[in-house]
Amino acid sequence: MRLAAVSVDLDEIGCYAAIHGLEPPDEDAGRAIYRRALPRLGRLFDELSIRATFFAIGRDVDGENAPRLRALAEAGHEIANHSASHLYDLTRRPRA
Repeated sequence: MRLAAVSVDLDEIGCYAAIHGLEPPDEDAGRAIYRRALPRLGRLFDELSIRATFFAIGRDVDGENAPRLRALAEAGHEIANHSASHLYDLTRRPRA
C-alpha cells in the first residue's frame, strides 16, 4: 500500500485577487472553486479512491456551499477550517 496526504485549500478566486490588490472577480468567477472545481475534485478522488482533507474558509461554508461540503464529508473526506475570513494582511494589523 502506498500512502500520501492530500489536502485542498478551497480559497475562492477573490482571495487571490485580494492578495495582489486586484479588483474582485464577477459573481461567476468568484464562486468557481465551489461551483466547478469542488464537484470535479470529488469525482476524481472517488474514481481514484482517494480521501482528502478540504480546508474551507468559515465565511464560505453556508448557503449553497454547505451541501457540497456535506457530500464530501459523507463520502469520507475531512472538512477542516482554514480560518474564519482568511485575512491576508495579518502582519500589518495592530497587535491587539
